[in-house]
Amino acid sequence: MRIITRSVYHKLFETVKQSMLTNEFRENLTERMWKMEGIISEAKNQHCLSRVKYRGLMKTQIQAYMAASVLNMKRL
Repeated sequence: MRIITRSVYHKLFETVKQSMLTNEFRENLTERMWKMEGIISEAKNQHCLSRVKYRGLMKTQIQAYMAASVLNMKRL
């Protein structure tokens, strides 16, 4: 005898899966790829966010803010 269990979030998963097939989702995905993914990639590769330089949450947060500030200034 086999028992197949489903998550309590199975209906939500199916709903999201159906919404991923719409054209609106595909347009948003394309826009996200060149906007967000490109910015995150640049921050990681060119502004040392792939690995933190300092220890501690506060210093890491400062490093992230500085990198974000630099990226925003470059965009301006």
